[in-house]
Amino acid sequence: MKKPNNHKSLTFFIALVLVAIVAFAIFGYIKTAGPFLDSVKTQLSFGPRFVGSKGHQKVKEYISTELGQSNAKITRQEWVDEKTGETLINFVARFNESASDRIIIATHYDTDPTATKDSADKTKPVAGASDGASGTAVLLKLAKDFEKLGIEPGLGVDIVFFDAENYQPGGFAEWTPKGSSFFSNNLNDLYSKPPKKALVVDMVCDKNLNFKKEKASIQSNSADVDFLWNIGKSTDKEVFKDIVTSEIKDDHTPLIKAGVPSILLIDLDYPYHNTTKDTLDKCSEKSMTTTYEVVRKYIQKTK
Repeated sequence: MKKPNNHKSLTFFIALVLVAIVAFAIFGYIKTAGPFLDSVKTQLSFGPRFVGSKGHQKVKEYISTELGQSNAKITRQEWVDEKTGETLINFVARFNESASDRIIIATHYDTDPTATKDSADKTKPVAGASDGASGTAVLLKLAKDFEKLGIEPGLGVDIVFFDAENYQPGGFAEWTPKGSSFFSNNLNDLYSKPPKKALVVDMVCDKNLNFKKEKASIQSNSADVDFLWNIGKSTDKEVFKDIVTSEIKDDHTPLIKAGVPSILLIDLDYPYHNTTKDTLDKCSEKSMTTTYEVVRKYIQKTK
């Protein structure tokens, strides 16, 4: 009778344990990464999402499907850009639709067609993990969770996903955020009176999240900047800095021009902005969770 080879059995057992540990690490991470990273990962799986790309069409379908899980009335603003002939779409998720006093919480979902700050290749498209996907991930979860927020019954909230913020067919000198401009120029289609205020969320997944007060936001609605910062510092005082930056052109720009008091929440210190390195591995679930919690409280505390 042949004696069992205990050494081989032990080696085989150890190998099985190691395989199990690796599998758990990989699949466990995927399963427990969190809703925000999962959403960013899904959006990045569509490829670049600049206007006219296949990924752009796929992310529109994704947003439509995700918003279908909320209890909002979904309004689609759809139009054709005169310059390029591309069809653009804003998604407006309307909560407490009958309320005439309304606020806007907005982001953009498109990505930049060119990595203008990339050191290697400025002609490649941007993946847009932070610039495009992160704000979308946060606001999609807010929309799906909205019925649990417990807001003022007389307050209407519109969560808006703007198209074509990164749209630059004529170069940066001709930059115009197409989606928010169309929205701002057609406020009468949605509102019986001007919205009370707007908060635009952009680029919020940086592992070293860092929010500073933006100059145009202070000029437009300084009280609301202070209101947001008080909430932010009580949530994570390391993230919200009492530092004023120069003016940043973003989706709040046309809203301010249209007379809506508007502020911007953005981490423009993100070192991978407008580069090919704006990818999933640069993003933090914690940072997006912090942003979600602050915006949630901002909505809940608005009277």
